[in-house]
Amino acid sequence: MGAYTIYQNFDFSGGLNTREKVAEISSNECTVSQNWVSSGKAIEVLPGYVKFNDVPVEECASLPVKTMFRFVKPSDPGIKRFLMHCGTAVWVADEVSKEWIKLIPSLTPDSRLSWTVYGDQYCYIVTESDGLRKYNGTSVYFIGDAPSGTTVSAHYNRLIIGGGKNHPNRLFWSEAGFADIWDTANNYQEIPTVKGDGITRTAFFLDGTLIFKHQSIWRISGNMDPFPLSVVSDSIGCTALESVVVYGDKVFFFSNTRHIYCYDGLNLINLTEEKIGALPVSPANAGNVCGAVIDGKLWVSYCDADSNDIYNNRALICDISSTANPKWFGPHTGFRIASFCSFDGHNDTGDIYFGDANTATVWRKGTNFYHGASLYGTTLSADEDSIQVVSTLPVAENTLAGCAIRISGGSGVGQERIVSGNTEFSFDGDFYSGTIQIYRTWDTIPFTDSIWEIGTIDARYRTGVLSMEAPERQKIFDKVFVHTESEGDYPLVVEIIKNHMDGGNQYIYSLLGDTAVWDTAVFDESAFASPDMLDDYIDLDCEEAKYLNIEFSINGRDQPSILYGYILFFTYGDMLNFNGS
Repeated sequence: MGAYTIYQNFDFSGGLNTREKVAEISSNECTVSQNWVSSGKAIEVLPGYVKFNDVPVEECASLPVKTMFRFVKPSDPGIKRFLMHCGTAVWVADEVSKEWIKLIPSLTPDSRLSWTVYGDQYCYIVTESDGLRKYNGTSVYFIGDAPSGTTVSAHYNRLIIGGGKNHPNRLFWSEAGFADIWDTANNYQEIPTVKGDGITRTAFFLDGTLIFKHQSIWRISGNMDPFPLSVVSDSIGCTALESVVVYGDKVFFFSNTRHIYCYDGLNLINLTEEKIGALPVSPANAGNVCGAVIDGKLWVSYCDADSNDIYNNRALICDISSTANPKWFGPHTGFRIASFCSFDGHNDTGDIYFGDANTATVWRKGTNFYHGASLYGTTLSADEDSIQVVSTLPVAENTLAGCAIRISGGSGVGQERIVSGNTEFSFDGDFYSGTIQIYRTWDTIPFTDSIWEIGTIDARYRTGVLSMEAPERQKIFDKVFVHTESEGDYPLVVEIIKNHMDGGNQYIYSLLGDTAVWDTAVFDESAFASPDMLDDYIDLDCEEAKYLNIEFSINGRDQPSILYGYILFFTYGDMLNFNGS
């Protein structure tokens, strides 16, 4: 048969699944977007997603969650509140009841809203037409002397408010050290306008504050007013408040040219010009684009101009490890994200929340069980394939199936197993107790001194996106072989959803025969013993693609499994016969 070369071996478990031997994740492993929506599957069926509110807020059930904010009181971190702007009100929910209560009613319809934390007591909330308020986790106070505005942020020891319907180009600031004292007649600065563009967003970045306008970007520095003002760009601006993402020493945003930009303090870098082009966002929806950095990847949600939707319905993901050579995944359908929010306010660690674009629902994509804190407890007893445990939290029957349990202290420490099921954790007056069953027997049975913990490592359904660049002098991806392995008697199925080639063009391909466009191609590893069985391949039907992005999912046939999946890329020379003969 014809010769072939294996170029790369990608482990698409992404290092998140339990392995027999824990190894450092190598640089060529796939980027896993854990359990995000793909192929139109409903959000609620994917492990890793949890509705923060089980039902939409009744008063605005068909409206988007415009923006969200997680307020953790600096002086009392035990006070955690989730704030949501939906309809004409701000709603609040605590971590326990998760029941939305109207906090600020009767806001001006279609008004933009912005939040920030200042000092150790308060979250400050400003709207375009309804002034400034502060919230301490219990009560809301109106700051009568403060102006309205589109955006609020902290600048050293002051609050600054910019934009709004009354003064779209004006930047106000509070007295130094006093966020509640404002002299709006004197303490303001007009930001130069380009074709009448107003202020969209302010954000403290590095050692100054960036002022985004529709068609320009400015910067103030220092803490002596009037503040020194410099121009970052007089042609590139930002039209969407929620698209601005400050991430370390970089800030990302959706521009007036419909491109995604990065600013590193010195240069404006166009991240979409080469591979994606201008995003197909209609002018009517340009203000609704939102973004976040999730697991080190930039997410951008927008509404496609060619669709009939009025809400965001697409998502692009960018590997921003190299802004000089950004790698984009998508656009992905099935997303209806109107706003993002993280637990700690930085959108890069902990749980990530996103507001639904048309059902007044907040969803959570968590990295651990129970809103960012692992489920853990002590051991009552154990046998070879189960463990009787005590916990401070209730757990419904079989909720933990597919998760990984780890013995983190005491006898049997270091062991990890996949959970096959659990009994309901019942309350005995002080704690909750129950039994957790495992798929593979313990090497050392845990005793009563053992400490256990669980995170959401779910092998029943995982999704991910894989990207690779062709080797030098080899710009052809023609056939890709897919093979998976699973521990035990639970074979896996790999669903190749779609792939994306150069220039943002999508090529839908079939696997193991012809399928209709958008049908999911399914490959069963039981029918594939080795790469020599060349009948089982993906024909990409594209002969000159430098980059290959594959979106895939893994399904363990409703049985949790430990994944050892990988994708093999084969390259071949022009003179080689690679048809399996």
